[in-house]
Amino acid sequence: MQVSLEDIARGAGVARSTASRVLNGSGGATISQATQERVRRLAQELGYRPNRMAQRLRKRQADTIGLIVPHLRNPFFVEVVVWCQRFLSERGLNTVLYPTMLEDWGGATEYHLSRWAVDGILYYGSPTDSIQKLLGESGDASIPTVYLGHLHESEPEALAVALAVEELGRLAGVHLYERGHARRNAGVWCLSPPRDGVAIRDARACGLERFCQEREIPFSLVTGNDISDGLRGLGFSLGLQILALPAQARPGGIFCHNDLLAVGCLCALRRGGVNIPEEIALIGCDALPEGRFQELSLTTLRQPISTMCQQAVERLFGLMQSEPLPQPRQIILTPELVQGHTT
Repeated sequence: MQVSLEDIARGAGVARSTASRVLNGSGGATISQATQERVRRLAQELGYRPNRMAQRLRKRQADTIGLIVPHLRNPFFVEVVVWCQRFLSERGLNTVLYPTMLEDWGGATEYHLSRWAVDGILYYGSPTDSIQKLLGESGDASIPTVYLGHLHESEPEALAVALAVEELGRLAGVHLYERGHARRNAGVWCLSPPRDGVAIRDARACGLERFCQEREIPFSLVTGNDISDGLRGLGFSLGLQILALPAQARPGGIFCHNDLLAVGCLCALRRGGVNIPEEIALIGCDALPEGRFQELSLTTLRQPISTMCQQAVERLFGLMQSEPLPQPRQIILTPELVQGHTT
């Protein structure tokens, strides 16, 4: 049975507050040395261990950060979690994880962080998400928060460490164009996950489309509806659709929303006998290890996840310590292309 502070106080014949002050080192001269020695000796004999969480809560300090990510089915967000936890741990901070989309398990779509004891929040959401919206009207809007992944132009005073998402599409377009893939057959396709049956037209798709428009290259944003087998399955299904087309109607270059889509599409095209990259070139996004270990290593775009997480943790820690706010408050980190054998 765990020994409580009340057990120590009762055994030593002192008030609970007295026992607490002795054991946390704040007894001072107001408590006699004999009483302090009696309390400490009894605590040692009974094997008392203080409840650190209770102490932190009494001090209104939990040494815990709430980390909000969309979900964990995509390895990209697993990487975000791993790096954030590493940098938080180095500063002696714990992490409570909040995936905000639990539709796969039939759960609620939002957590209410106001019910939890956290000292700060790292929030990876969409550019229009806000911590106040997630917390609700009863939430504490003053809780230190740093956004990850996107600029939050609607909250210019907020701190954010963003990734240059539109630059991803532009870099893919430049690479496909310079390699001569973009002008083949039906031009460039962007494979995207669906939302309500429509391809997600996020900043990376817009960046690629804008580049293609500038070069007068045919561009198509394509998706499917069946995601029962996840993003790899969706990519495989889209690859089969491409195989069903005559050669001149197939894209010369494909940019995938992420590496999971690209791996599935690559598998289908290879099984269908397509010569890659001679007939169709393929670029993924996020530089996941899975892409490197394909029969043909995947050309992809690496986002600086570790740098983003490190800078976000540094900014959050500074905010919690009431340090001067960094300038600029919102910064953008640039991706890089990783050459593989699919382009």
